[in-house]
Amino acid sequence: MQTHFWYNGSGDNLKFQFDNPYYVVARDSSVAVTELIFNGSDTINLVNIPEDATKVELFRNGIQLDDMVIDGTEASVNSTAIEDNYQVVYQAFIYNVVNDVKYLLIETPVLDIPFGYRYLAFYGEPSGDLPTFQELELTLTNGTYIKYGNRVDVVPPVETKEWEYHLERNDLSDIFDGDKAWNDRLMYSLYNETSSNRNRVRFYFDCTTKRDVQSGAFWCYPHPTDHSWTIGNLYGTNTDPLNFTDATSPTEWTYIIDLTRYTLGSS
Repeated sequence: MQTHFWYNGSGDNLKFQFDNPYYVVARDSSVAVTELIFNGSDTINLVNIPEDATKVELFRNGIQLDDMVIDGTEASVNSTAIEDNYQVVYQAFIYNVVNDVKYLLIETPVLDIPFGYRYLAFYGEPSGDLPTFQELELTLTNGTYIKYGNRVDVVPPVETKEWEYHLERNDLSDIFDGDKAWNDRLMYSLYNETSSNRNRVRFYFDCTTKRDVQSGAFWCYPHPTDHSWTIGNLYGTNTDPLNFTDATSPTEWTYIIDLTRYTLGSS
């Protein structure tokens, strides 16, 4: 709600107050809207701040956070305010402060940030030295999917480090290509890996915004002692893994779910 205040000449006595419930955002599409924008992982930006604004108060679920610092016509707050993985709502109140008196200029529309993680990763515990990975399918809580043929937008998977692969079977596009047969799948070579370096986060992908995963499955070779994985888990984070000390370590990530393990040819 936009509130207007009129004071006497000396500014120390409120003469008239007018609440205008219709002036929340600009109605003219040619006028830039003052609003909060979420970058999908760890930053909220407040854009198109009025030139006469001198103070911004940011609220999360009705509780005030630290004031946002105005820099020209924008302000931002980093992951210290949004690092937890909960569904939350944010709103900003923008003021002009004169002689320690706050004059509300704009109340932004509410920004709803969903539950979930922006970056999703596969953690595997292999059996043998040549574990294969055929396919990954995830079901989200909103009824959509991350899988071949029916997938919300995600950035193609990338390695958590430069792994060794058997016979150059290193094409990560196989992860979401719909082929659950043998056909020279993604195949790791662990002959040179130490025992402590085998149970690792192997790859991840950027969902561009938070995604809440309900369940998932992966496909691998059926051999009980070689070419396979005994355990596959899904991990997530809202921090860019490029900033991790070791993106292969599960301690850098947050556990989400156990993945159902299927073998080649299973549907």
